[in-house]
Amino acid sequence: MDVIIEHAKEKDALELSKIIMSISSKVYSNTFPEDNFDFSEQDINNLEVVIRNRIRHGYIYIIAIINGKIVGCINWEIILKDSKQYGKLNDFYILEDYQRKGIGSKLFEEVCKELSQKNINNMIVITIKGTHSIEFYKKYNYKQLNVVNYKIRNLIVKAYEIIYEDITHIERREKDGEPGYI
Repeated sequence: MDVIIEHAKEKDALELSKIIMSISSKVYSNTFPEDNFDFSEQDINNLEVVIRNRIRHGYIYIIAIINGKIVGCINWEIILKDSKQYGKLNDFYILEDYQRKGIGSKLFEEVCKELSQKNINNMIVITIKGTHSIEFYKKYNYKQLNVVNYKIRNLIVKAYEIIYEDITHIERREKDGEPGYI
């Protein structure tokens, strides 16, 4: 399976918004069944405008493409925390049929490479407790794991704040000798 990894363009905004809304709906509905994570066509269109504007103003979305179809995306920004620059992952989505095929690893490693090229060697990831994504991040030997309060829509939820140091040498570990791709 040939995977193309590249930066998203404004024309990709609608497809990205559909991917993000679709996966968010599934993941968060299972994690927070008391809240409504069904998204309308208007929600998708609103997110498309947000993504298009972000891309236009330099916000970085990296996409994975297979046979001309976007199957995943990740985006990041540079933040300042404790007087130190960090890369911060914001959104990381892979369509369900393409998970556990190494696509997430390719996107994650591309972010690490791009941050390293900007001489940013530390990265922060926030992931919601109760989702399976923490297992992915464990494969990359994070330095620190904190439990924090995080806001999603109108909810304050428990989340993991994962801190990686020296991402220039980040390596994916195998679990019990098995690939365990996400």
